[in-house]
Amino acid sequence: MVKNYIRIAFRNLVKNKGASVINILGLAVGMACCILILLWVKHELSFNRFHENMDSVYRVYQLNRHPGGTTPFSSLPQPLGPELQSRYPEIRHAVRLLSGDLTVRYEDKIFNEKDVLWIDPAFLDVFSFFFLKGSPRSSLRDPFSVILTQSAAEKYFGGDDPIGKVLTVEGEEQLKVTAVLQNPPDNSTIRFDFLVPYSNLEATGYDINRWNAHNCQIYIQLEKNTVKAQLEKKIMGLLQEHDPDYDSDLKLQPLGNIRLYTLSGKAGTIKYVTIFSLIAFFVLVIGSINFMSLSTARSAKRAHEVSLRKVVGARKNQLIRQFFGESLLICFIALATALVLVEILLPFFNRVSGKTLSLDLSAGISIFGGLLGIAVFTGILAGVYPAFFLSSFVPAKVLKGSKLAGTKNSFFRKALVVF
Repeated sequence: MVKNYIRIAFRNLVKNKGASVINILGLAVGMACCILILLWVKHELSFNRFHENMDSVYRVYQLNRHPGGTTPFSSLPQPLGPELQSRYPEIRHAVRLLSGDLTVRYEDKIFNEKDVLWIDPAFLDVFSFFFLKGSPRSSLRDPFSVILTQSAAEKYFGGDDPIGKVLTVEGEEQLKVTAVLQNPPDNSTIRFDFLVPYSNLEATGYDINRWNAHNCQIYIQLEKNTVKAQLEKKIMGLLQEHDPDYDSDLKLQPLGNIRLYTLSGKAGTIKYVTIFSLIAFFVLVIGSINFMSLSTARSAKRAHEVSLRKVVGARKNQLIRQFFGESLLICFIALATALVLVEILLPFFNRVSGKTLSLDLSAGISIFGGLLGIAVFTGILAGVYPAFFLSSFVPAKVLKGSKLAGTKNSFFRKALVVF
């Protein structure tokens, strides 16, 4: 029976080439747009999700009170990190990140590096950045050491092994390369090319004990079963203890929310994720409505086929399954066409969106499941009205040549077109 449905569906596709091409291309364009949008949405939702400790890591920020209300800041005094670590047993690690730039020289190569982070050693325990060379345990022991990303190592040393090589920074200070990390992925909110131990600041005479200088970011990793709200209550007034004139409370923002929400908890990029998800759904609905409109417009041509099948014993539920089968077949062909369109359009889409998205069909069953879900959803949505409409013809009226209700001046079809 299934083979027969497939054979009939293919026969109708070949017989009505013009309508089939229009249906397939219309659905393919809609699916391609939907897939491109969902790739963007998936990328936005994946920010910081690659960190193994993501669920227990929080960014510390301050909510500063002033006459006009409150303003959140992620910049904090540097001594706050060690105090959080030593004072609260609920905090496993507290990590400071101080960003800056350095003029770096190696032999005849000189660059002004903008993505430099001074970090506490626990940075390598809290965050999951992959080591290509060197050891996480020993790479930051020396205050005059530096960890490079793969791209930075290639820029200075080409194909040579960078471990043990010495870079000159700011014209005089020398930093020895102790490790190389894989470049931070695109879905990381923490960006860097150089990692320098925080102890380097002290060794070079920089005062890191000022409570009135708010210039670093602090991330903490909580122990298991720690309740975020309870810890927030404990640390709330910590800044006032060291600077009574500073009126602000300390708060915690989950690592997974940094990209999607603002520090105050309001919608950040999550609103665009929601908007574009709705657009993707709406594009699929439009493609499905076009399919419905074309199918109902061709109903007169299918009326005699349906009536003859009913005369020879075909039941309504069998005809419904046949039309759903045709719709699904068209949608699977459209999906294959859409994948080709996506591959063609991705470079342009990446330029517009500023991302490096790709459609990796080998990434796992979730990708295949999502694509098949799009095809099945579209097939059912597009086929539901034609299936029930076409299967409802009365053979006696059709074979007598009576006018078919709905084949001309159909209010429903007009409503679909307007929608």
